[in-house]
Order: sequence, then structure tokens, then C-alpha cells
Amino acid sequence: MSSCALAATPVFNRSGVPNIITYAQAITITEQGFNNIARLTYTTKSVAIHMAEKVKDEFKKKTVSIISENQDYGQQLLKTFKEQAKGLESKW
Repeated sequence: MSSCALAATPVFNRSGVPNIITYAQAITITEQGFNNIARLTYTTKSVAIHMAEKVKDEFKKKTVSIISENQDYGQQLLKTFKEQAKGLESKW
């Protein structure tokens, strides 16, 4: 869904049409800076941060294995998870 939303948002913005995003989660959708977007879902960034904190706080794990898809969603999730996990290392 993110690829479709990323392609459509500039078109909606140029046309001045309100754009309500329902299932697309890519953080790059709102990073485009358009003011006609309303999001009804979590972003991949917020999901990845929650996942990393869950691994540390609830599961009490210091290492994880990650299997990720090679699309926008999976790659953004992977990138943000790794960044968040790195930041949490000092708190273990």
C-alpha cells in the first residue's frame, strides 16, 4: 500500500485534494511535507520503535534475528528497528 500512496500523494497535493492514508505505513509518505495528508495508521517507524522496546523491556533479549521483506515496508521497518536497537544497547 505504501508504494501506491507514495505515487498518489504528489498528485493529490498538486490537485488540492485531501488525502486520507489508511493502510500505507511508510514514513516517507508524510516526510514529503504535504499538508493535505491525514494518517489513520501507525508508521513503520513507530512500529519498529515499539518492536525494539518490546524485545528489550518485555522479552529481555539482547540479540535478535531479523527476517525482512525487500519492499518499502520491510526495509523501512528493518532500518528503524536497527537504529532503535542500537540506541537501546546502552540501556541493557
